[in-house]
Amino acid sequence: MKIGRLSGLVSVLVTVLATNLLVSAELYALKYTPLLPKAHDPFLELFLFVLLPVSTIAISVIMYRSTSVQPFHKSVLQREIDAFSGPVSDTKRERSSRPAGWPLAPILLVHACDHYLEIRTSEGKVFLKGRMKDAVTYLALFDGAQVHRSWWVAKSFVTTIERQGRDWVIFSEFGDRIPIGRGRTKLLRELDWPFE
Repeated sequence: MKIGRLSGLVSVLVTVLATNLLVSAELYALKYTPLLPKAHDPFLELFLFVLLPVSTIAISVIMYRSTSVQPFHKSVLQREIDAFSGPVSDTKRERSSRPAGWPLAPILLVHACDHYLEIRTSEGKVFLKGRMKDAVTYLALFDGAQVHRSWWVAKSFVTTIERQGRDWVIFSEFGDRIPIGRGRTKLLRELDWPFE
């Protein structure tokens, strides 16, 4: 469900008001500890005293969060994928618009760590804010696979796949060791990945 401007504004105001009340209550409660003198302060005056600095900080944080760029916006990705019809050629891929911040060089590896993606190419690494599930939608245009919930690997990046204990591990020419999720082994075998 899309949040309209009015309901977004109401939620911001409620958040700021709740934050002010919480901070005021905490400061008021300090009067009953050995940290502050026992003199009586009316709660309303304390609330008004706290209102300006806390509101300024809260609104600044909310405005910053609302204007931050989301590099993997779903509708942008869907439009890009819909623009490709039939098999994707390298020239079409090079001319296509990429999500903001993605490198132009061919992508070899994408690793999700917390809320960031490490994107590796032959030219180096790029770190972007994003989620793996959104990145996989874009990476479906390339010859590779999501081998683990937090790893996507280009097939050309893989030198060998070896068993280590009960698990399979991908080795690259650069010495990387990338785990393969247990549910993904069958798919990679069907795609002729180089298993030992």
